[in-house]
Amino acid sequence: MSWQNMNHITRTALLIGLTLLATTSSALEWSKSGSDTSRSIVLPTAGRVGADIEMRDDEVPAEPTWSAGISDPSLSAPLAITDPSCPSDSNDRLWMISTRYLTSDYRAANVQSPDLIVTSMDRIGNRQTVEMESFLNGLDPSRPLVLHVHGNRMTEQDANERGRFIYRKLLNHLPGDGFDFVVFSWPSEKTGILVKDGRNKARMTEAEGLYLGWLLKELLVRQIPVALISYSFGSRVTTGALHTLAGGSLGGRRLPGEPIRGASIPVALVAPALESRWLEPGQYHGLATQNISQLAVFYNSRDAVLKRYRLIEPGSAGPALGFTGPRRVPRGFDGAPIPLIARDCTRSMGITHSEREYYLPSCSAAPAIAGMIVPLLRGDRD
Repeated sequence: MSWQNMNHITRTALLIGLTLLATTSSALEWSKSGSDTSRSIVLPTAGRVGADIEMRDDEVPAEPTWSAGISDPSLSAPLAITDPSCPSDSNDRLWMISTRYLTSDYRAANVQSPDLIVTSMDRIGNRQTVEMESFLNGLDPSRPLVLHVHGNRMTEQDANERGRFIYRKLLNHLPGDGFDFVVFSWPSEKTGILVKDGRNKARMTEAEGLYLGWLLKELLVRQIPVALISYSFGSRVTTGALHTLAGGSLGGRRLPGEPIRGASIPVALVAPALESRWLEPGQYHGLATQNISQLAVFYNSRDAVLKRYRLIEPGSAGPALGFTGPRRVPRGFDGAPIPLIARDCTRSMGITHSEREYYLPSCSAAPAIAGMIVPLLRGDRD
């Protein structure tokens, strides 16, 4: 039947059908290329693909390649706990500490007593506000605190979901001992095109590093064992915080009081968006290693975002650490090389800049990170 011979109702129905088909196809294409810039982390077990390299010398050799094509069904699976009243075998506690309502201008940042917003979370993300003093007083030196710092272009709800994703991944590799898991939520919502947005967030990490440095200091003076996990620009916040904790400055600002060094904090940097040399002595975050007991760096030398790091950081003398991986093993508080895991996940990730991808079995960041946390759960802080 020709178009001309169709009656009005038939032609209208056909047009509606074609419109719906085009809309659905467009939505699918958008979802395939959307802006979720993260995937997950998992540690090395006997059965995983590839092997960690733990370095104690100055030079970091290339790591063996990784096999690709292994899927992770948990990436699309719903949360295991869907009812807030559902009992849990774990006595872990989940928290979010947010700086989203504070100034992002490092010159105006309150480094004496920033008004960080603390909320407790259940395992499906419901939250309840808690006073900072109550949160701090409720911590126990026998319970480690694991803190996750997310990357760019994340709303507070995204940070909530991503933090719980990382928490669940770690649980697969940790004993049943209780710990506190904290999501550090900073104002990283999308604010424009990629380069402009990246430059804006790079400036914001100065203030965020001061806020996180203040929080770390409050935890350490209470003798709370801490482990840090961060992704992309969140790694820049993390190393900046560790630098200020040891007495360094960000944008000319320092934390009040005596610096803390030798704190023995295990640190995992996933696709770190900071200059590759910044952790070296005399560099911009050069004092950060004074408080790192173990370091894991997960990187991708084909990462399409970090490949263009110089566009985000004008005047940068080098590429991003998450693109090159560490070139040398950093030195710790005692001057000795810090135990280092340097894992190149390029073969499995291609050009992807995604946190979740690092948690796939082909990269297995979670077991490696969990292995750094286990000694804290057992009371070993050395």
